[in-house]
Amino acid sequence: MFTTSNNMNGSFSGAHNFQIFSATFTDDSASKKDKMRALYNVCAHAAIFDSKERSSISKCLEGTAQSSLSRIRNWGDRVNGSLMLWLCGPVGTGKFTISQIMAEEWASQERAISQASAL
Repeated sequence: MFTTSNNMNGSFSGAHNFQIFSATFTDDSASKKDKMRALYNVCAHAAIFDSKERSSISKCLEGTAQSSLSRIRNWGDRVNGSLMLWLCGPVGTGKFTISQIMAEEWASQERAISQASAL
């Protein structure tokens, strides 16, 4: 159980008469640039779009992954949607390839891809 204190700062500053059970809190006080730098420091640099470390360009077999690519395009076209899309699946199912295809497509359209590669 979490209860308030008179000496609290941040998200709960000035809050009173509440209780929170079984919660996970994330410190969101870091700047966007600091967050991107933290991600960059632990990422696989060769996997970053347009990385010089990238050894080969992955491609999907013709006619495959069209459903996933379509869903990602729809997500990317939403103005007020989520800022992050989580692409998940078992090893070897094409997550990296799909990500590269979309990054290349959006780069050719001069759309923003990620600020992580600029750090």
